[in-house]
Amino acid sequence: MNGPAFAHPGEIGLTAFVLLAGVAVIAGLRLAGIVIGSRLSASHPLFEWARAVAAAVIAAQVALLVGHPMGSVGVLPLGVRLGAVLAGFLAYHFTGRSVLAGVAVGDAVILAALAAGV
Repeated sequence: MNGPAFAHPGEIGLTAFVLLAGVAVIAGLRLAGIVIGSRLSASHPLFEWARAVAAAVIAAQVALLVGHPMGSVGVLPLGVRLGAVLAGFLAYHFTGRSVLAGVAVGDAVILAALAAGV
């Protein structure tokens, strides 16, 4: 594509407005979360709901990445992708629920499979 990223000079102002409006909304929501969250106990049902929603979002993302992978991971067989998930889960479980360890081990399995040309 040749030429400027924006076809019309007015688009720069519109893009800046949309970005600033988005930042303002997110900042407001974060502030509201801090104010509300500081007044609730960690065992409040609202926090339990938020944890459940976060877990569901992560589970859905993993299911999409395993079931319908994109890019170079898409060439790997389903068994390798499921093996990476299992290895990551086992690392998570046996390292005292370390998310970093689980992600690192799952990624290592995927990278090893790609390097081996599986």
